[in-house]
Amino acid sequence: MNHYPLPPRPDAQINALINAFHCHGTIKEYPRGSCLAQNEESVNILLSGSLALTRDWDNLIFFETNRPNIFGISLQSNNARFEHFRLIIKEDSLVKRISRADFLAVIEEQKLWKELSHVISFYYHVLLWKNYHFYAADSYMLVRKSLITLGEMPLESRININASQYITSTTNLSKSYVMKVIQELRKGGYIEIQRGRLITIGKLPQKY
Repeated sequence: MNHYPLPPRPDAQINALINAFHCHGTIKEYPRGSCLAQNEESVNILLSGSLALTRDWDNLIFFETNRPNIFGISLQSNNARFEHFRLIIKEDSLVKRISRADFLAVIEEQKLWKELSHVISFYYHVLLWKNYHFYAADSYMLVRKSLITLGEMPLESRININASQYITSTTNLSKSYVMKVIQELRKGGYIEIQRGRLITIGKLPQKY
């Protein structure tokens, strides 16, 4: 299985959408560990902080961000994902909530449908990326892919992330297995870990 990076974030389109709602919605501060309510009547905009989209029954992380993003975009009502996925605040965050009706009205008024389609497409490709790399892969490959993905993040982001916790939260593998693989890769000189943080990563072996 070949690795390919996460699809590029559509910065310009996301920023254009967020700026369009400068005078709309209400802003609230959420502490770390809280769950951000989702429903078909509203859209959430992460202004600062960090959050993760998780599966309700096992907390598996499907998407995580520490940059401004829009969540809850849907052109259809009765969306099942609101019942089966949760938004968990990873760091203290500022979130703006806008009613779905106002959100769509501003999109129409400012003719931002093209920008919106870019953002929806981005999330779609992120889920495809997740399925390609993690669905039906063996345990070592899950650890390998998670380490590569972590290694693609800027160092200033990685130093705030515990590598083993990141892997277990994105794969649901046992902590003991993840730690065993990390220790072996570290001994082999494939990765450099300091205080649980991934500092450098080389070319990882295909098999364990």
